[in-house]
Amino acid sequence: MNHANTPHELRRLQARANALSQLLDVHEQMVIEQTGRLTQALEHNCQQSMALQDVAAGTAAATGKDFFRSLVRYLASSLSVKYALVGTLLKGNNPRIGTLAFWAGDALGESFEYELAGSLCHEVMAQGFRCVSQGVKLAYPQFDKFVELGIDAYCGMPLVSRDGRVLGILAILHDLPLMVRLSCL
Repeated sequence: MNHANTPHELRRLQARANALSQLLDVHEQMVIEQTGRLTQALEHNCQQSMALQDVAAGTAAATGKDFFRSLVRYLASSLSVKYALVGTLLKGNNPRIGTLAFWAGDALGESFEYELAGSLCHEVMAQGFRCVSQGVKLAYPQFDKFVELGIDAYCGMPLVSRDGRVLGILAILHDLPLMVRLSCL
């Protein structure tokens, strides 16, 4: 070994060791962050599973109109939203939605009808699942029911027959912004 190169070689090895240590620190931080994301995803899946179990348990014994009433109640409760509705498409010159059941905060609300044109439900029935996490009453001021109820957030999906015909809609609504966790429903 050449003694003249020893201090230089030692500095070079020390620099490499420092660089490797920094690289390991970066990788460790990435693993910690990824573990956190995986933990959140598992918790999210657990919450969704529990919500579905609550809805299934709450509606298992019900049939007909009672089924729809149970469905909106347990859907709103399980997802911690104020409102839920299930509606059927009423055909005619001006297609409308007629609610089969409407959960209104802490009890079943009165059924109502509304024009499909210009509503979020129309977009859902034409395009599929839609979730607007906030700003609904501002974006759809022409929909009196949203304004009346103070609706800020909405998620809806079409109810479709086996042959692909849209029969109605299932929606949750809330007077506060929705948490991101609902975006994957």
